[in-house]
Amino acid sequence: MASEFLFDITKSPKLQAVRFDRIFNRRLLKLKATGTKWALSIALPVFVFGFLTNIISQQVLSLILALTLLSFAGYFASTILLRFGERLSRIKASESENAADLLSFEVARVVLRSEKLAEEAKPNSSHLLYVLLKEKLASFVFLKTLLDIKAFSKEVEGEMDKENRVNVIGDNTHAEDFKETILRAIEIAKTNNRQEVLMQDIFVALSSQNIVFQRMLVQENLTSQDMQHMVDWYERLNKRYKESRDTWSSTNLRKKGSFGRAWASGHTVTLDQYSMDLSEKVKAQGFPQVVGHKEEVRLIERTLSRQEMNNVLLVGEPGSGRRSIVMDFVSRSALGESSDKLNYKKVVELDLPGLLSQLATPSEIEAVLDRIFAEAARAGNVVLVIDEFHNFVGGNETQRPGTIDITGLISKYLRSPEFQIVAITSFTGLHRYIEQNPALLQLLERVEVSEISEEETLELLENLVPRLERKYKRFVAYPALKAIIELSSKYIQAVPMPKKALDLLDEAVREVASSLRRARAEISSRKGPMGSFLFLGPTGVGKTETAKALTSIYFGSENRMIRLDMSEFQDVSDIPRLLGTTKEPGFFTTQVREDPFSLILLDEIEKAHPNILNLFLQVLDEGHITDGMGRKISFEHSIIIATSNAGYKVILEALRSSKPLSEVKERLLNTLFEQGTFRPEFINRFDAVVLFQSLTKEHLLSISQLMLNKLARNLQRQGIEFVITEALKAKIVELGYNPTYGARNMQRTIQDKIENVLASSLLGGKIKRGDRVSVDAETFEIAKH
Repeated sequence: MASEFLFDITKSPKLQAVRFDRIFNRRLLKLKATGTKWALSIALPVFVFGFLTNIISQQVLSLILALTLLSFAGYFASTILLRFGERLSRIKASESENAADLLSFEVARVVLRSEKLAEEAKPNSSHLLYVLLKEKLASFVFLKTLLDIKAFSKEVEGEMDKENRVNVIGDNTHAEDFKETILRAIEIAKTNNRQEVLMQDIFVALSSQNIVFQRMLVQENLTSQDMQHMVDWYERLNKRYKESRDTWSSTNLRKKGSFGRAWASGHTVTLDQYSMDLSEKVKAQGFPQVVGHKEEVRLIERTLSRQEMNNVLLVGEPGSGRRSIVMDFVSRSALGESSDKLNYKKVVELDLPGLLSQLATPSEIEAVLDRIFAEAARAGNVVLVIDEFHNFVGGNETQRPGTIDITGLISKYLRSPEFQIVAITSFTGLHRYIEQNPALLQLLERVEVSEISEEETLELLENLVPRLERKYKRFVAYPALKAIIELSSKYIQAVPMPKKALDLLDEAVREVASSLRRARAEISSRKGPMGSFLFLGPTGVGKTETAKALTSIYFGSENRMIRLDMSEFQDVSDIPRLLGTTKEPGFFTTQVREDPFSLILLDEIEKAHPNILNLFLQVLDEGHITDGMGRKISFEHSIIIATSNAGYKVILEALRSSKPLSEVKERLLNTLFEQGTFRPEFINRFDAVVLFQSLTKEHLLSISQLMLNKLARNLQRQGIEFVITEALKAKIVELGYNPTYGARNMQRTIQDKIENVLASSLLGGKIKRGDRVSVDAETFEIAKH
């Protein structure tokens, strides 16, 4: 693609705009236009006043007239030149093969400066980067990423000088990496549905094409994707700044509000006493907009715009963004950006807890609420918001403190098109209380809140930074935001790295290591849990101990195991104990929901009822299940191990006859299928079916590899490559293996012989970022490669 590259800025219409800017300087023109406009606005009224009143002397009046005329001429000339320059910068060339025609004015100016900087050499990506580092965009990115832009500019300048001696202009006027940068920027612009290449496109393209930029990103643990996040952040801030400066824009005029809109609704004296006006609140907050949740806001607006069934039940877990969604709707309504029926509505939050605390008797409460609901319906322009709606509706066998049952009262108003509410609740509140009254539920349109993505979470944090910096007088850098996302991922989505290995048996080592290695490498395509295994073997051979060991290895403690004795679930009526009901949480699903990073041991799985096995069929296949309260329980970050001693006689008999393990497994499974113990589709959902036999010394090499891999990954995060040799793995097994304790001492051997040596070398400065090291298997001394 680069070989067909045609790029000539001198033949692009943008060249005229850049030349115009060099002569007149559009920034100065803007200052002149602003200055002369203010001078004219002052001088003209003074002249008119002096002319009409004769208070000012003729000589002074002549000077004021001259100033007025000069101001008018300066303002007129500056405005005409400014608009002509802006028109030049917006000129789009007709279809051509010249890639320079796709550049914005700002990028064209940077390219011309880089070509001038190159002089007799071919302009390359370093020339482009060096000029770009002078722009505000680069200053923002380097400031927020805590990078030294001056030192980096010197490094780029050094690379530029080195390449200037090599890249002398010949047949091609631009170096290859310059071409690749422009082409990559064009791709980025097209991906973002832009017809022009902007400054941020060039910056992101350079982060992936320029060798100096790439080297710096590697050293600072940053990526090209981080640079994309940074330029997006800059553009959002820049856009908001420009919007705030444009006083007479339609958006800013709407934000100021207008007279009469507050009078558009009827009097709501009682409602005002027990509520908070969210429309005024969003105005005071600067009309905040929610990140993500666009679909939820759309569904709320669609429901509220109906003639009937126009009440919303917003369902989501606490902290999922329920209130942010409501506030975003309120902002859109207040700014006139919602539907015609919802624009400029008065959205108020009913303070039911406050009302309950001020009124003494249920009859008083009901009377006041009746007046409030009547006022809201009569006003015709009010949307009520009721938080924690489940606390105030039926389904309560006993009345809880701070709650009241308003089901009967509110139901008659919900049937009126003029009465509209947005009720907020949780999934627990929905299933435990609201669903107990189907008639009430039918009057509400459910909108469920989904979790936002990591990208949206990062954008949300970035949007909060200016306010936090002002509030706490502290600088917030991008690496801090990135660390928040990464640490959240560690505890919400990722799984901790291995810590130690104990007594694993034969095939379990190979099969488990293979599956979990695939999960770690993120090459597994299935949707189920991180790993699922069926351990088959006689009682007492270590199946449960192996599961405990794996729990300790992957989750740091045997306490992270959720153990179910499946012999207790031999009847269909036992399913509610697992999944729960609409009123009570399930024993099993509650544990998984509270601790998704766990190993689930299904002991004696063959004793469970077939219908219960069907539930786990879905877990193994899809990686999730829905509990009795309608909540989705994820097993994506869990390891599931089922144990069984079914068919153990087949195993013992086959092993005594020294038959191959694959033949033993096939015979055993056939026996289990014939006996109806398990169905083939159930067995096939497991990553591996593991048969147990004595652990040999050679098998422990797999464990040794796992432990050393963990050490290598820890060093890699510090920029150090650790080379694992076969001799080192064998030595760890030799020193750490004990026939009695199996692999229990191997982690201690690695700590004593390897980790302590590496830690001392790191602290002593003997090894540093960028080094490639190994450890001698005999002396345990560090060698650099």
